[in-house]
Amino acid sequence: MSNNNTNFSAGLRRARKAAGFRTQQDFSDAFHKSLNAVQKWEQGKTKPTMDEFLDLCHFFNCDADYLLGNMEEKTHDLHFICDTTGLSSKAVAALIDLRKKSAVRAYSDLLSSIITDPDFEYFLGLLEGFFSAEKEYSAELSMSRFNFRQKDLAVFAAGNALQKIMERVESEFTKQYLSTEQRLELYTEEKMMKKRAGGASNG
Repeated sequence: MSNNNTNFSAGLRRARKAAGFRTQQDFSDAFHKSLNAVQKWEQGKTKPTMDEFLDLCHFFNCDADYLLGNMEEKTHDLHFICDTTGLSSKAVAALIDLRKKSAVRAYSDLLSSIITDPDFEYFLGLLEGFFSAEKEYSAELSMSRFNFRQKDLAVFAAGNALQKIMERVESEFTKQYLSTEQRLELYTEEKMMKKRAGGASNG
């Protein structure tokens, strides 16, 4: 443990509170260590032995750098994901937790389809523009009719973009979870609809 005691004491205190232990006594009881030892760790007066440090990592289910105050995320995997995607550790943790719930495994597939849709970036741009305008206009305390109109148009455009995304995702999702016979039936129906549409346009 080459980092100084100050970094570790701050890291331990953060880990304890993040784990839901409001007091040092609560944590010391759960970790089966004396309150005096925990207090000295958090005050930077002493540091745990290597075995105790590894036990702490196991207890908090985190990597060493988290306890040493070298990163905000609990694990290097989580740190890499957050650093690469720009998502907060809370958002990534929520996605991971969602994925673990067997009853909603389809949610992850659904979210993947939405994110990879060609209009998703356009949709986010509309949202970002809307909220930026909202913040700017609110700061001015007064909003003209033009500004209200701008906001309405942004909401309308975002709604249309989201509808297109959901239509494509619905089509993809439906085919993914249909049986072979159902997919064949759907394919035949879509083919007939296109044929009718083509005939109507030619007429």
